[in-house]
Amino acid sequence: MRYTAAMILTLLCLYGQSQKKATSNSEENIFHCIFPVLAEFPGGDAALRKFIMNEFNQPAEVPDSSFEKKGIVQFTISKNGKVSSCEIIDTLGYCCDEEIIRLLQLTRWKPAVYEGKRIDDHRRLPYTIIFEKSTADNPDSSTLPAPYATIKNASGEIEMIKQN
Repeated sequence: MRYTAAMILTLLCLYGQSQKKATSNSEENIFHCIFPVLAEFPGGDAALRKFIMNEFNQPAEVPDSSFEKKGIVQFTISKNGKVSSCEIIDTLGYCCDEEIIRLLQLTRWKPAVYEGKRIDDHRRLPYTIIFEKSTADNPDSSTLPAPYATIKNASGEIEMIKQN
């Protein structure tokens, strides 16, 4: 089996070399590799994290205790830069997933481009939100303190604190 595969590979290479010699000497055989330009949030990942932190409204369903929850949302950035087809892959719970989806749907992105044409771009965004229990500094238990939030992505992790 290995011998047969090696022979086929050798024959294909030889065939490719014979085709290369058949072209005129004035032509150059150039291999082009075209990669898509991925969709980008205006200002980059840091701007996306800042937008989410500034606009995140803590749902009333979040219990008054300190805890950390992680989630993953999958979404599509359409050819016109709008976010659509949001789907929760790993739920955060306490209606926080719906809030993340709401925020993503408010955003407008620079669309992905492939071979000069705009294309849809599919993304997964992992995120972590850390909630802190109300303290004596904040006796109004109906208004929980603003959460800490970390948005994780390929470029790293930055923790930001939402200030009221």
